Amino acid sequence: MKTVYSITVNGKRYQYFVTPHVDSEYGKLYFLECPAARIKQSFDAEDFMGVLENLPDWITECQKRLEKQSSRIAFRITNLEKSEIEKKAREKGYKNMSEFLRNLALEA
Repeated sequence: MKTVYSITVNGKRYQYFVTPHVDSEYGKLYFLECPAARIKQSFDAEDFMGVLENLPDWITECQKRLEKQSSRIAFRITNLEKSEIEKKAREKGYKNMSEFLRNLALEA
């Protein structure tokens, strides 16, 4: 069951969602989705409290990064390449290609 929570960071309120689930390999996990911090990931039950403690910092960091995104990069690809990139982005939990490609390029 998905539960909705909110947290106030720097005077602004942000929602996040928690869904507990059990994985046959890893045991009890919590799936955390926080759009403001761009988090969409499962965490081990033992580590989850630490994740929540760091959530305000993650939100602040993500918001600062988003505020600075004013430049645009464009390039051409085939329809097949676009489909493959979109598929890989979804498989890795990204909401869109831009976020996926940005993170991929910055981590290279």
